[in-house]
Amino acid sequence: MVKVSVKRYVSRRVEIIREEVKVGVEKLRRKTLRRLHEIFQAAAKVAGDDVKHQRVKGKMIRIGVGQR
Repeated sequence: MVKVSVKRYVSRRVEIIREEVKVGVEKLRRKTLRRLHEIFQAAAKVAGDDVKHQRVKGKMIRIGVGQR
């Protein structure tokens, strides 16, 4: 049977967990940036006068110049 020290086992587990966290953070960052991009594109359409109406509580409401 192979003898493995506790210190080596713990350090290896910490390494694995760090990699998993790194991948998770990168995935979260990509998703957040994609959503922010969509929000800014929608805001640019409203500001650029491409969108005339907006749905609020199920009803279409006209967006006035002052609301842009």
